Amino acid sequence: MTSLSHQRQQIANDMLCLDDFRPRELLVKMNVEELCTTDDPADNLEYHKKLKDEEKRFVVRPTFRPDKALNILRDDYNKCVADLEKAVGYSIASYDDLCKALVDRMDYFEEAGCRISDHSLEGYVYMEDESAATQDDIFSRRRNNEAITAKEAAVYRSRLLVFFAANYHKKGWIMQLHIGALRNNSTKRYESIGVDSGFDSADDFSYAKELSSLLDAMDYNDNLPKTIIYNLNSKDNTTIATMLGNFQNAEARSKIQLGAAWWVLDHKRGMENQLMSFAESGVLANFVGMVTDSRSMLSFPRHEYFRRILCNYIGGLVENGEYPDDEEMLSEIVKDICYNNIKNFMK
Repeated sequence: MTSLSHQRQQIANDMLCLDDFRPRELLVKMNVEELCTTDDPADNLEYHKKLKDEEKRFVVRPTFRPDKALNILRDDYNKCVADLEKAVGYSIASYDDLCKALVDRMDYFEEAGCRISDHSLEGYVYMEDESAATQDDIFSRRRNNEAITAKEAAVYRSRLLVFFAANYHKKGWIMQLHIGALRNNSTKRYESIGVDSGFDSADDFSYAKELSSLLDAMDYNDNLPKTIIYNLNSKDNTTIATMLGNFQNAEARSKIQLGAAWWVLDHKRGMENQLMSFAESGVLANFVGMVTDSRSMLSFPRHEYFRRILCNYIGGLVENGEYPDDEEMLSEIVKDICYNNIKNFMK
């Protein structure tokens, strides 16, 4: 058995050395038309520029991921600002300077084809407080290595998120919010291996009112962009799915969506639960489908896994008499969820 396993491993390794099995060739084989990477605002997007010659075969777009700018309590926050200064070519001495720099980087990303942003919200969502210090005061104190309270950091991040949303809406970008990761649980592994090295899990906290306040603040001045919200705990599916109806409008079909089963939930039961919550509280036919939320080439088959689960779920609805037994209509729903909806959503 061990010998057979070794032989198979060797065959796989030998195939991966062939030109036909290089990453770009695998993308072509898997009929990938577009993919979006995850990129920090300070990234020079060098490799996106180098991949321009591949556009006839597939498109690679950057994704704007400004978590470092939001997480003002990070130990390396000032280094992150310094990296941003290098990227924009001028000093960031105030909160207004920071906002200007971030908008400049959004413009830079848009020139490289960016149509989407991404945010990881861990342990907080929104905590506004009229008595809290101004953004400039909080930013200046942090830049001077002075103490910032957890509440001040939450207020700072929420205000900055509202600022981001307004700019995404202006550009027609999609905003993605990933909620519910509890990261770096093992101190021993964190100290020996480092951050985000596999010792993360689902968090368990209540955030319905905070999320509602965040979306409401974005929506109040008509600055809520197209938004996909992913959660890492299935118990929150109904909370998010029902809340999104409060903020829909005619800008897009299901403009605010419950995102696909993500990370520790992208298995059969997790996907079925997400589809059920989406269908119960929204229009399933408008769902933009699965996300391959991974840095691994081996994660692309997840889309095939999702398609099988989706078809099985819809087939079950038909058998129960909950959906019409109309093959042409059902085929269009599946095609839209697996392909057309995300293209239209991203424009």
